Amino acid sequence: MSVLATVLAASVVADVAPVRDVEPLEEIVITANAFRHRADQSVEPVTVLGGNELRQQSTASLGETLATLPGISSTWFGPVASRPIIRGVGGSRIQMLEDGLPAPDASSLSDDHAVAIEPSLAEQIEVLRGPAALLFGSTAAGGVVNVVTDRLPENKPDAPLHWEVGGRLDSTLGERSVDHQLGYTHDDYHLHWSWSKRLTNDVEGPSGTIANTASDSYSGSLAATKFFDSGSAGVALSRLASQYGLPGTETSFIKLREDAFNLRALRNFDDAWFDRASLRFGAGRYEHTEFEDRGVAGTTYGNHQQEARLTFERLRSNAPSVVVGAQIGQQDFTARGEEAFVPASTTRTAALFGTASFAIDRVNFEFGVRADRQSIRPDADASLAAYTGNALSASAGLLWRATENVAWSANLTRTSRLPQSTELFANGVHGALERVEIGQSTLARETGRTLDLGWRYKSRDLEASVSSFFNRYRDYTYIDPTGETDLESGLPVFKYRQAEVEFFGAEASVARIWALGGERSLRLHSSADLVRGRVRNGTDLPAIPPVRLISGAHIVDGASTFGFDVQRVLSQNRIALNETPTAGYTLLSIDATREFSVGSSKLMLFLRGTNLLNETARIHSSALKDVMPLPGRGVKLGFTLTD
Repeated sequence: MSVLATVLAASVVADVAPVRDVEPLEEIVITANAFRHRADQSVEPVTVLGGNELRQQSTASLGETLATLPGISSTWFGPVASRPIIRGVGGSRIQMLEDGLPAPDASSLSDDHAVAIEPSLAEQIEVLRGPAALLFGSTAAGGVVNVVTDRLPENKPDAPLHWEVGGRLDSTLGERSVDHQLGYTHDDYHLHWSWSKRLTNDVEGPSGTIANTASDSYSGSLAATKFFDSGSAGVALSRLASQYGLPGTETSFIKLREDAFNLRALRNFDDAWFDRASLRFGAGRYEHTEFEDRGVAGTTYGNHQQEARLTFERLRSNAPSVVVGAQIGQQDFTARGEEAFVPASTTRTAALFGTASFAIDRVNFEFGVRADRQSIRPDADASLAAYTGNALSASAGLLWRATENVAWSANLTRTSRLPQSTELFANGVHGALERVEIGQSTLARETGRTLDLGWRYKSRDLEASVSSFFNRYRDYTYIDPTGETDLESGLPVFKYRQAEVEFFGAEASVARIWALGGERSLRLHSSADLVRGRVRNGTDLPAIPPVRLISGAHIVDGASTFGFDVQRVLSQNRIALNETPTAGYTLLSIDATREFSVGSSKLMLFLRGTNLLNETARIHSSALKDVMPLPGRGVKLGFTLTD
């Protein structure tokens, strides 16, 4: 807690007389929020990555793109397969969305499975830290990552033509990537095209090359939207394909492909009780094959997924707002091969939800409830009993604007999470993680209660925030390294278990801008986060991220920016039985950006030096922490040209 106290002290010291000729900090609307609040109006703790910062941070995976945000860590299974972890939880508790719909991949099944979403094509990425099951279901019991794109705009764009071209080079990954987006509006029609291609070599670690970590991927989409006087309707087709090596093996690699269809329809009403009806539908076919060597196919996983979501919205600035909706979905999961440690199954879900918001003086109140039903039916050849369960989630929160600049928030949630097929039915060798996984078919419904408290300060030149949380779970499901060895394979045995557990922690951040005269200004920022996870009997949970402190300073001089960031990660010795600790490390980076006008277009160039101390940094939440550290010292170059 001393680290967070330092950040709080910094925010108090920074609160001096404001400088009125500094540009105000940007306000961003959260699309994953039922009431589409700005970030500073949200009851839930939320972070948004967008603009030039997103272009600089964008990597081959969502996990590493977001890994420096408060409360966010990653699974780090190489540059492609790295999934976000929020406040110490990941997997099927963190819902990965693209434009509000779940990605139809298999990334929650295993750390070696990549998230089938391309970060470089995002307009912004929204991270809801904490339970978000109310809107998105029990697989969002720990949080949500929503990647927002420009494919299907709700409203007609102001400009008839908009395009963007970008590219990046990275010395430690051997990355060569390029992406392109084009939007064209004519009369009441809008067409959108996007495309991305990325190649990486084996990762250059602090002590040499990390074998079998190269990748080759591309992504593309085509979308069309029709605008009406009372709304809009649009469809999008997309494909993502990738091939990447599995670290820790000599020749194994994964080859995946995802094809998706999305539909968005909006209808506005002038004389009805609600203002707008929204229909979202997504269907995807995902398949990946794990190869032991070139031409030697091993296990193949497939996921055919459909989801439909219908909402009715009544949004008022001076009266109660209400959002109600229904959601249905189906997943047909298949697994074929010697290392298919999870049987094929069909999962069906259905839900009803509603949330309301109203204000009394300076206090905004929000309430919501959601009812889910889920059934998982294993393939008949598996000779396993089907699972059916119901879940009820609810939340109550408030945001008190104590002054023009200060706000306090409190959010209390009760989340019910239903077991997933891997947790219920896993039984065999999981080759990529080099372990045997055993599920438990009698798992109960997991129930969590979370209290989240927050404080925020925002003025023209200063932003500061602190959020603290306490989660208590009954029948929390986790995978436990038992210390046993499987006699047939010789691999360690991991079993899914349930216990009463607690998570608690906090995040704090502060950013301050000073005017230095003319167009020059100085921006200082600092953030810290910590999380603890333990079983009620006193033992620690595995894979809990350690305490982290990030600080930096940047000088802005007109169209140029130059600065540095220092990330200090403490050692993690609070570990589960049979888990190994990780040492602390310091990551130093510098960066510079410059913007130019090229005719009517804008060109942004950036240069970034990473891990300049060449530290051996091992991610404690990674299953490969003892095998593969983060990349060593490197340089990243990039550009974005927009019109």
